[in-house]
Amino acid sequence: MVGLRASTLGINGITKHDWKEAFFFALAVAVGLTPEMLPMIVSVCLSKGAIAMSRKKVIVKRLSKKPAATNFGLVRQYTLTMKNFLSLTRNPSPGKPAEIDSNGRVLSAAMISCTLPEIFSQVRKGDRIWFDDGKIGGIVRNARHDAIRIEIMQAGPKGTRLLADKGINLPDTDIKLAALTARDLEDLKFIVRHADSVGMSFVRHKQDVQELQRHLHKLNGIVLALS
Repeated sequence: MVGLRASTLGINGITKHDWKEAFFFALAVAVGLTPEMLPMIVSVCLSKGAIAMSRKKVIVKRLSKKPAATNFGLVRQYTLTMKNFLSLTRNPSPGKPAEIDSNGRVLSAAMISCTLPEIFSQVRKGDRIWFDDGKIGGIVRNARHDAIRIEIMQAGPKGTRLLADKGINLPDTDIKLAALTARDLEDLKFIVRHADSVGMSFVRHKQDVQELQRHLHKLNGIVLALS
């Protein structure tokens, strides 16, 4: 945008020899084009962010304030401290904080729920796990089909609060997830009938795009471009 304004200013100033008029004309062009270019700028930024997150093997889910079948369950907030443990379970019940006795000893670890079933079969002992953009970090000490036990290795000196609506990152885990869910396939039927384009977020492999193309062809959709 700055380059366009500068070139417009220069061309008009040189050809018309009226730099004041050239300045206001370049300003008008910039103001007029900004709303038109904003969607493109936003799309490019979001695409770059999605690619960067996919390279880091990020799973994007919501840490829910209420129990939900497809979200990470979490109570209002937890304070997690170094060397404490956290249980991540597939049971879709509300999370609970650690139980601590009057002497400060932890009787039972804090718990949050995660009902993304692929996690429990793919996470391995020793894998790193991060919460809230790296503010809290831990190591998987035990992984079962229904629960993951995590030792907190990074937190603030007095503990760090884990709030609702925060993300979980598993950089060491080779997560294999279907590119399109059953809900996505149902939505594609509506998209083919009523929309001009479809967006696909967090693409990790070319096979993900190819799968989307196959389903669009099955629904008689015309594949001109993918974004």
